[in-house]
Amino acid sequence: MLLMVEAGRQLWNEALAHRKRRWEEKRLSTSYHQQCLILTTERRVNPLFRGLYSQAGQEILHRLDRAFAAFFEYRARYPRFKKFSQVGSFTYPQAYKGSVKPDAVRRRLFSQR
Repeated sequence: MLLMVEAGRQLWNEALAHRKRRWEEKRLSTSYHQQCLILTTERRVNPLFRGLYSQAGQEILHRLDRAFAAFFEYRARYPRFKKFSQVGSFTYPQAYKGSVKPDAVRRRLFSQR
């Protein structure tokens, strides 16, 4: 699970860097859907992202997209890069539909893959 948290942090940072670089170099915005296509390609190349559930990766990109929306609506600051010590969670939408189950005794999740 720690690898998934680290993969999520790196995904956030890389997606944020991509958006920032694209805006600074070309003055082009980046959408959630464009970043999902990039994530699909990255999952084939980067072994860390390969271990991240696809829905968890998509949710990270959704959170980044919402952070930018809040920034442009003057409700929040510009999204920040995450340090290793800052990120401690990830979202997995179908956790209780049979694919991942909690182990209350060991306080862990295990996959039914």
